[in-house]
This record gives sequence, C-alpha cells and structure tokens, in this order.
Amino acid sequence: TKDEKSSKGNIEEDLAVGASRDYELELARESVEKNLVSPGSLFASLLKPLLHVCRNSKSFAGHPRLMTNAVMCLCKMMYVSVEFCDEHLQLLFTLLEQSPHVQVRANLSVALGDLALRFPNLIEPWSHRFFERLNDSSPKVRKNTLMVLMHLILNDMVKIKGPITEI
Repeated sequence: TKDEKSSKGNIEEDLAVGASRDYELELARESVEKNLVSPGSLFASLLKPLLHVCRNSKSFAGHPRLMTNAVMCLCKMMYVSVEFCDEHLQLLFTLLEQSPHVQVRANLSVALGDLALRFPNLIEPWSHRFFERLNDSSPKVRKNTLMVLMHLILNDMVKIKGPITEI
C-alpha cells in the first residue's frame, strides 16, 4: 500500500541521513586528529620542551611536579591522535617502569587505561608491561593498576593474563 511505501521511503531516508552524519563526524574527527598535533599547531610548539622533560626524567628527578604534569600533558596529546600515540607509546611505558616518582607511575596507570579504551589495538601489544605494574614497589601504583585493569577486564577490553591470576 501507499503507507507502507511511504514508511519504507522514510526509513531509507533516515538511514541515508544517519550515514551522512556519521561520515561528516568521521571527517571532522580526522581533521581534529591531524591538525591538533601537526607541525605548526599550538600543541606542536609545546611538543619539543614536553618531550625533552619526559625523555630526560633523570635530569628532572628533583622536579616531581614538572615531571607529573609533563607526562600527563603528553598522555592527553596522545589521546588525540592514533599516530601520535603510536609514536610515543614506548616512552610512556619506559616512564611507567622507570620513573622514580610514584605519582608519575600512578597517573600513568590511569592514563594508559584511558588510552586502552581509545586505541585498544595499539595498547594491546604492550599489555604485558602494564600487567607488570601489579608488582610495583608502590602500593598506590599497584592499586591504580588493579583498578584500571578491573575496569578494562569488565568491559572486555583486556583478557586476563598470568600476573593478575596471582592476586
């Protein structure tokens, strides 16, 4: 009947409009992702001193607040772009394992959980190094790591592996 054809036409139009909106959102997301951390952007101008602080953590060991803020800034920039995240992921895990500052390691545990939700395929190969933080010397780092892992496991973002079964 005419009503069925009209209803079918409306559904098809709604689907087309939805697909169009999804495409526009994807284009906007890609543009933001590329332009926020691209050379010449405001964030890119902060990148050189930020990476200097993060890569030279031993030189800045006497400045825990600077280290904490630099690392968190780097994590937030990594959350914007998959390419940027991939490029600096090794640095984050090095800091997670070697930083003398408990607050840096504790914050990194939470930030890596956020990155795992945003870029699960990127973080997954590094997950064994994240699980190792369950044996960190600091109770605060162990607690944060456990809480983040519980959240990721409950949301099926991470599969249970050896170290967590020992708890």
